[in-house]
Amino acid sequence: MLLESGKHKINSLENSYILLMAFFGLLMPFSLILNINAPILVLIFLLSCALYYKNRNNQISKNRNYSLLSMVLFFVIVVLSMLYSEEINTGLKVTLRILPIFLFATSFLLIEEISKKSLKIILKFYAIGCLIAIIYCFAVALFSYNENPLAITEGFTYFTAPLEFHPSYFGIYTIFAFCIYISLLDFDTLKKKIFIGLVWILLLSFLVFLRSRAPIIIYFFISLIAVSIRIRRIVLIITLLVFIIVMFFNYHEILTLISNGRDLGMTIDERFKIWMNSIFVIKENLLAGVGIGDAQMVLDKQYFLSGFEKGIDHKYNSHNQFLQTFISNGLIGLISLLFVFLLLFQKAMRFKSVLIYYFLVCVLILMLFDSVLILQHGVYFFAFFASILLKVNFKTNEAQ
Repeated sequence: MLLESGKHKINSLENSYILLMAFFGLLMPFSLILNINAPILVLIFLLSCALYYKNRNNQISKNRNYSLLSMVLFFVIVVLSMLYSEEINTGLKVTLRILPIFLFATSFLLIEEISKKSLKIILKFYAIGCLIAIIYCFAVALFSYNENPLAITEGFTYFTAPLEFHPSYFGIYTIFAFCIYISLLDFDTLKKKIFIGLVWILLLSFLVFLRSRAPIIIYFFISLIAVSIRIRRIVLIITLLVFIIVMFFNYHEILTLISNGRDLGMTIDERFKIWMNSIFVIKENLLAGVGIGDAQMVLDKQYFLSGFEKGIDHKYNSHNQFLQTFISNGLIGLISLLFVFLLLFQKAMRFKSVLIYYFLVCVLILMLFDSVLILQHGVYFFAFFASILLKVNFKTNEAQ
């Protein structure tokens, strides 16, 4: 078992594997400006092959977690849809973009189970990477304030531009780093509880500063889960009802507050138009979809037929990963994607892993508002953490 004392001797290959995974997590927020994550992922895959060859005769190597095959299956279904795609070049680009899903899942299939101790190392590196990314963006914003004050005064994409990071994804990365922090540490004293409360307020302020709606919604539900662990369920229900009532009667005011009176790029009506057009395409291609290469082309045609000119001009995707998958790969593809989440949810319930619940909330809500597996930051986040959480061994007696 990797990096775990006792039954198996730690060797350099296993240490190198965990270290590479940790560095991948550390550099994830910088993946678009450094272009190092892809070579690291290739090394991770090659090292997993070496580890499999080395341990092929060990009895323990046969005790593997095959739930990761669900991610491999999803990737294979996506690739096979190119067989009936007209736009082969587009399909190849999309396939290369989601290749990390296959590489991470296959890599973890080839190795022995990862211990919670190894998981902690990887997660800590990721959280440190997110903190460095925030500091870096603030440093760039402050040093360039005289030339361009928008990064400080407006936030949003002006702040995240140095990392080529969409605010929604920067928000999700930061929220999950916070989830890691509160999952790994014990807050058994008053000082620690006050400290985590201050961090919570700072993070909320940061998310409002980024002016992206999805992370704020996700943060609310993450906070509910965290609070529900320590308070009675009736208090949680009352809090949720109050939130829903406030949101219902003050919806436009809240959006105005978040956006500071600015256009956030897409109105709610436009988003519903995109979803309705996506659903119409789905009805015409229910079982297998239109193919991974033709999804945008078919959507653009539907925008034209419905008179949604802005959708054509901006080449809007479905802005919902489940609709996007349904269009590209049909009901078969959608079921294969949902099966990954079902296995994660099943594991979270079985081992009472709050961290998996946090991950599911982050990804599922974001996928309701965006086509996550179209952008590199989204693919890396899903592939990296879904494969790790499916693989990690929660049976050991180490503290989570």
